[in-house]
Amino acid sequence: MSTKKPKLYRFYLSEKYDENRQISFNLKRAGIKAYTNFKSFKEGIEEFNVIAPQLDGDSRIWFHQNGAYRGSTTPEKTVTMLSRVQDQKVRDEEVIEFINKEELVDVSPSKANKEKVEEVKVVEEVKEAIDLDKVAKELKVFVNYADQKTASEVTLDDVLSSENQYEFVATALSWNDDNTVTAAYVVRNGAESSKEHTRLIDGFKAIEMNKPKQIYTHYVSRTIWGKPIIWLWSFAVILEIICIIILILRMYVWEGFFF
Repeated sequence: MSTKKPKLYRFYLSEKYDENRQISFNLKRAGIKAYTNFKSFKEGIEEFNVIAPQLDGDSRIWFHQNGAYRGSTTPEKTVTMLSRVQDQKVRDEEVIEFINKEELVDVSPSKANKEKVEEVKVVEEVKEAIDLDKVAKELKVFVNYADQKTASEVTLDDVLSSENQYEFVATALSWNDDNTVTAAYVVRNGAESSKEHTRLIDGFKAIEMNKPKQIYTHYVSRTIWGKPIIWLWSFAVILEIICIIILILRMYVWEGFFF
């Protein structure tokens, strides 16, 4: 009775250079179009070692450089390989050449042509990695009909964006004293998410300030009888004072007469 051969899961780790000649590495599993980009060779290998044990079969990773495969290895051997790379402080730009030269990977000359043809297919399937942080920085964030409401009336549901390819999620909102709001948000693409970004939004309806109360003073002119009445009142007061003085003097005179 023949033994069933275990299923083999093939992974590919390829060099990638951006427009500034900064190197990174794309990790891709055969048969799946999506790939993951890593900033370093070490991060790509560590991710492979996390995924491989979870699969129901054997796993193997092939290394690609300059249009050709440069050997492959198993999860078990990557531990020794990474240790050598770190001990020798090998730069990422030279690491694939190093592991090939030091025979830290398995090379099969008889399969070289077949693997090279298959690699071309892999490269065609690879799409540019999505930089969600760049998307989040460049999109327009706004509030619909902002000129019809004040900043204090804005809610999270009012915060929108010009992004229609990925999911836009407003996460927080703060109201400023100058009739503006600061919105925090992220951009998501499935399970991936950008960092939280903030954007100042203005253009809201002006706040109506309370007008100061005006105090009015009414000047009422006196009637034609005003002045005569004052004069009569003054004369009566003076006359009363004179009468009091005369009364006092008469009292003194009478006292002198009897004594």
